[in-house]
Amino acid sequence: SSGINAEYGGAEIEKIAARQQNPVSTIQEYCSKNAIKPDYTETVVNGMFHCRLQLETFDTAGQALNKRAAKVSAASKMLSILEEIKEEEEGTLKPLQKKDPDEEEKKKKKKKK
Repeated sequence: SSGINAEYGGAEIEKIAARQQNPVSTIQEYCSKNAIKPDYTETVVNGMFHCRLQLETFDTAGQALNKRAAKVSAASKMLSILEEIKEEEEGTLKPLQKKDPDEEEKKKKKKKK
């Protein structure tokens, strides 16, 4: 099946990332394996390079002094999202739930006991 698969997505992206040094290459390989087309949009504003990356419902952006660094930044941010995917609904992804800081504290306290 095509698309980002929540069940296997996180594990698969980690395996690919372990082989690849470059976030852009990692995204490209992941997209190729999952029949997803990465959509990069590059612009220059006031001498800064901006790159926007869209994969299905996810959108990241990077900016830097050169085009390549901006693209790497956007790809790196997308990798972080892909590694955290938790749910899938009929081929479209739900937005990630924001973590409740109080829940995180409770978990830390339980571990200390």
